[in-house]
Amino acid sequence: MTDSREAFSDIPSEEINLSNKKKNQSDDKVEKAINEIKKKYGVDLEPAKSGKYKIEKAMKYLNSKYSFRFNVITKQLEYCQLVTDEKKNVELKYRDFDNRDFLSLLIEIKRTNIVIGKEGLKDLLNSRDMSNDFDPFKAYLLNLPRWDDQTDHIKKFLQQVQLVNEQDNREDFIQAFKKWIVAMVASLICDEVVNQWCLVFTGKEGIFKTTFLNSLVPPKLRMDYLFSAPFNFENKDHLKYLWMKMLINLDELARSNRTDESLLKTILSEPRPAIRLPYGEFDTKMCRKASFCGSTNHRHFLKDETGSRRFLVFEIENITPDETSDLDLIYSQAVSLYKKGFKYWFDYVDNKKTEIRNVEFHDTSIEEDLINQYIEMPVAVEIKNDIGFKWMSPTSINIELVTKSNSRINVNESTKKRIGLILAKLGFLQKRMKVNGKLARLWAVRFVDSPSIQNPETSLFKNKDEDII
Repeated sequence: MTDSREAFSDIPSEEINLSNKKKNQSDDKVEKAINEIKKKYGVDLEPAKSGKYKIEKAMKYLNSKYSFRFNVITKQLEYCQLVTDEKKNVELKYRDFDNRDFLSLLIEIKRTNIVIGKEGLKDLLNSRDMSNDFDPFKAYLLNLPRWDDQTDHIKKFLQQVQLVNEQDNREDFIQAFKKWIVAMVASLICDEVVNQWCLVFTGKEGIFKTTFLNSLVPPKLRMDYLFSAPFNFENKDHLKYLWMKMLINLDELARSNRTDESLLKTILSEPRPAIRLPYGEFDTKMCRKASFCGSTNHRHFLKDETGSRRFLVFEIENITPDETSDLDLIYSQAVSLYKKGFKYWFDYVDNKKTEIRNVEFHDTSIEEDLINQYIEMPVAVEIKNDIGFKWMSPTSINIELVTKSNSRINVNESTKKRIGLILAKLGFLQKRMKVNGKLARLWAVRFVDSPSIQNPETSLFKNKDEDII
């Protein structure tokens, strides 16, 4: 075989013209002409030094054997071999494309005499020319059967959950769950929406709380997009699950401390948390896709004094898992409700009701326990006439509680701040007043000589919107 120019003398001019006009013809026709000339006359006309031709030839080979896509949730390239079944239908079974797959493909493509380097192949595979974006959540949710606009599949699905005080709590449970799951769907479809509430089941051990919550993720997504394990809110490897998972199930919430609870509330309200990606030089704002749920065997697990409206807590009597439930129907209804403008968020009244319902699930701190024992709230007539109570600063209250309780708590900034939060939660009156010529925030309190137990539920929101209670 020769590549010399003399070899062209035996080739008919029309065939040479066909080769010279390859840029104006389709790739298939060009390659066919080149192969015919090579076979008939022994002359290799392949433009081996053309970068464009190398890439197009590599793309044609790869597209004939494989399909590639870029998962926008996991930020991972996925691929599958094009396999034809007995009916000549192409079956697509995608899996992650790892470094071992890349090296194998590089060797395979070189064996076909396609000239492309390691970096060139890597760039090609990661380009939109070779791999389209793929969103597994949208691919599932936006291709479900249409809801019939009548059957309440969500309500039927929840029949497997039996509540403590069923008659009092059933409607609240259905409404809260419906809002929560539609908020989940909205966050998976729209980058501007996040699910700001955490669904929590409390109840005795062994009643399938965790099993039920895990089953909320459709089977085809469960393996890759469910996280069900202790979650470390300060671990960067865990924080990446905020945009990589559909559901994060916080198993045994009672193990979480006050700091964890506060961090979770921050995450729930933050739509685009700033996170430093592995090997990244700067923080990157990622859209949170994950919704949160959790369970606990302990009834009193809420510790944060700043409020608990982000937690939709329900006490479970028992769960009878229904393996015949079709999650496609549940999510089809949720998607339809979202598109029709269903109010998946909780307004002011909803939040107040949630706070009141959650009182029974609070773990009373030592500071709150002492406040309930030694401090009474003055009534309106006493405040009006400024009698029977004192205006005191959090520091003064802190010191007085130490004296009354024989030093069961410390006097420091942390305790002082917590006392202020507890007094606000219990509905005590606060006022800005001048003390020694300086403005200070003081609380209307009355200390008692002997400890007494108040019911915090009766004082919650006492001075605000009493008609809601």
